[in-house]
Amino acid sequence: MTACTWFNPGDTPSFPSPSVNDASGTTITVPQYDNPNLQSPSPGPTISDPNVYGLKVGKSITVDCGGINPSVGFDWHVADGYDQSVVSVQRVYHATGIGVGGGGNLKYVIKGLAAGQTTLTFTYDWRLQKGMIGVYIIQLQVAS
Repeated sequence: MTACTWFNPGDTPSFPSPSVNDASGTTITVPQYDNPNLQSPSPGPTISDPNVYGLKVGKSITVDCGGINPSVGFDWHVADGYDQSVVSVQRVYHATGIGVGGGGNLKYVIKGLAAGQTTLTFTYDWRLQKGMIGVYIIQLQVAS
């Protein structure tokens, strides 16, 4: 598993050169916007990953969103609008803390259903702040 890299608004994470390779079985790590210990996170940038991730029908990739704490309002979501006939999206949350407020780790498992292309938009928000803290966008190309 790739370690998380924290960055602040205005910082731009680096990505490898754009490519369309079979990413089946790999993990994409979402850049983290703010240190979760901060009391008042700042709005982060919208990040469009320049890669187009190739995926075979029936295979899956994992999008690792890292640590979240939904009990206090920090959470990642997949926005509506992706082509549900091309991919399925399954949210997998594992609590790592004890009791309310303990937090955990979030991953999304993306499975190729049919040949085609779609874009997934992940939004990171905090319920005490109106609007999103950040947005991460990936493109998928599914082949049979």
